[in-house]
Amino acid sequence: MNLTGYLFDAANWTWSSPLLIALAVHALSTLVLLVVGGLLGLGLGCLFGAFRGSRPVVRLVSWLGTGVPVLGLLAVGVIIFGAGLPVLAGCLLLLIMLSVAGVTARELRAGDPAVIESGRAMGLSRAGLFFGYRIPLVLPPVLRTLARVGAGTVTALAVAGMIGAPGLGGVIKTGFDSGYPQVFAGAVLLIGLGWLFYLTFAGLGWAARRRVA
Repeated sequence: MNLTGYLFDAANWTWSSPLLIALAVHALSTLVLLVVGGLLGLGLGCLFGAFRGSRPVVRLVSWLGTGVPVLGLLAVGVIIFGAGLPVLAGCLLLLIMLSVAGVTARELRAGDPAVIESGRAMGLSRAGLFFGYRIPLVLPPVLRTLARVGAGTVTALAVAGMIGAPGLGGVIKTGFDSGYPQVFAGAVLLIGLGWLFYLTFAGLGWAARRRVA
């Protein structure tokens, strides 16, 4: 059995091929979830980080974002609400949002007071200090969090694909019935896509850190 035959078949890399369409849908879905979840999490984290009495909430959000297994959350969501695509996307969006919110709130609370005081000494307004000093310092850890969560989102979407969602999970599911070369192709593309998202957001985090250093 030629495991690489399906992956390197030129017919599977035309614009209308199911493999290329599944890869594009999987990548676009992951990107949309990360961007939307990241922005919502950043806003929620800023809200929690701005209030002194929200420390218990920040701890809870941080634990939910890092301690809840992805597959467990998906299973609970499917059992309660059914196996629809909106339910699966909502579960992943919630997990991304909580992960980013927890990191954002912690970093805002751990900000260097000297940096804040220097901004005040320069006559910056509260909004100018927040968006000009504090948010740029928060971005590197947020982007590193998205790098970690992004790789997990790629895998979780594949699991969702096995129960009906579009993407590479459907390719793998079909491959179990039609031949393992298709399973191999889907698995290799999943690994590559996960690394692509991880390295992209990790690189953005590194660049953001260099900029504020």
